[in-house]
Amino acid sequence: MRNASKPQQHTLRRLVHVLALTVLAVGALPATAAMAGDQQRADASFEPCSYPVIRGDFTGFALCSTDVLDFVNPNTIQEAFVVGTDQRIYHIAQRYAGDTAWTGWLQLPGGGKAVDGVWHVNPAPLTVSVIGTDFHTYCNIRDTDWSGWNRC
Repeated sequence: MRNASKPQQHTLRRLVHVLALTVLAVGALPATAAMAGDQQRADASFEPCSYPVIRGDFTGFALCSTDVLDFVNPNTIQEAFVVGTDQRIYHIAQRYAGDTAWTGWLQLPGGGKAVDGVWHVNPAPLTVSVIGTDFHTYCNIRDTDWSGWNRC
């Protein structure tokens, strides 16, 4: 500020003061996010947006902007399907009709990943549909076992 005029010095001091107050009001930024050129470490701490999905005694997390598919099987056993924060498709079911504990969240067989979903296309046999990471529609069909993910 040696070469700055008095009005410029005042403006610079005011700017520094406003920035300091902003940092205090917002809170200190994590060092990895605040450091320019350290993008890899900043990206490693990124958490995708999610919301809790509670079924029975278990809480899972669905990726924001995706739907939860709640399905009642013909034997009245309830089941739920979600796209998790890792983009994998998970399901949980009652162990028997009226069960309040449920089974726990498990990845749906077939190893699929999705950016949107989950919808059921057909109740018999149960067909679950998602939009894959390549933006094509994929289905997984449960007859006695799950078929795995195939383009619909």
